[in-house]
Amino acid sequence: MTQPSSSQEEQQPAAAAASHLQTHAPVSAFLPGGQFAMPLSAFVPAATTTAPWCSVQYYELKTKVGESYHASGPEFTIDGYTCPLAPNRFSVGALSNVNRCREVESVRRLIGRGVHIQRNADTGEVFLTNLSNSPVFLQAPCINYDSNPGVVVRLDVGSDKLLVFSMQSFLEKVQQLRGRWPPREALNRAQALCSIRLSFVKGWGHNYQLQCIMSTPCHCEVIFNEAYRELDGDLTNPALADMPSSMS
Repeated sequence: MTQPSSSQEEQQPAAAAASHLQTHAPVSAFLPGGQFAMPLSAFVPAATTTAPWCSVQYYELKTKVGESYHASGPEFTIDGYTCPLAPNRFSVGALSNVNRCREVESVRRLIGRGVHIQRNADTGEVFLTNLSNSPVFLQAPCINYDSNPGVVVRLDVGSDKLLVFSMQSFLEKVQQLRGRWPPREALNRAQALCSIRLSFVKGWGHNYQLQCIMSTPCHCEVIFNEAYRELDGDLTNPALADMPSSMS
């Protein structure tokens, strides 16, 4: 794994994926005036459920292509092949786009085996491994590589698996936000921690020609639904009702 590069791109909180079952009562953290209804607790593993723990959206440049993929099992791959019905696989090679350009086609051919994403249900930790023969570029705001939530990390061929999300780290960071920002700003920043973004082949950010991930040919957003559920109690507050939640 090479040294990470800082991204100047402004974080855009992910809109949550399609409705899914609630596995536990949401924790209400933010109230108008900076007050808290109750403190966020340590991560407690949820009961066994078939509700998807994460959702994946695939983009080509600025265009979302195909339907979102929802993961309920402990692991899955995002690959460039054409097996739309295979379990635990999101094969973006099977997705069509009538406006696909030559640059996107070139990158799609290099995705290959893609990336493997694995979740430890007991700890709430999520790991990612690059399985392809090309580099993958990753932004994981909840895991502050070099203490910079906007950092973009390059995963070369053969890199070790990398921690990309932790529920315990997420809960701790949300608690830290409560005393630093007004409720709406704190929630915006908390939502930005609920997902990771990755690009195949092409990097983006300060040290790359492409400054925005929306300029990369093939990229994905992986949304952690459990993290969004932790914010649902606040997002249903009338004062913040216009903000997206995991039930949107």
